[in-house]
Amino acid sequence: MSKLKEIEKEILEIEEELAHQKTYLKPGHESQDLKDRLKILEKERQFIIDIKEPLWEKILWNIVTPIIVAVVITIITNKWLI
Repeated sequence: MSKLKEIEKEILEIEEELAHQKTYLKPGHESQDLKDRLKILEKERQFIIDIKEPLWEKILWNIVTPIIVAVVITIITNKWLI
């Protein structure tokens, strides 16, 4: 959990620095290194979050829920149209 907090803290610091650069420099002159580092940190953060999410939750939200929603919408639409 501490690794996630460290990454989030560093992301906030980089975002603040980029906002500072946008304010005081010409648009488009932000540091590309900071942007690249921000992308890497966001990917690391998402990876850590994905690892912690249980498999049954992923299956439920990505497979079962859309099927249930589609069936319910189909039933409501068929009853409404007929």
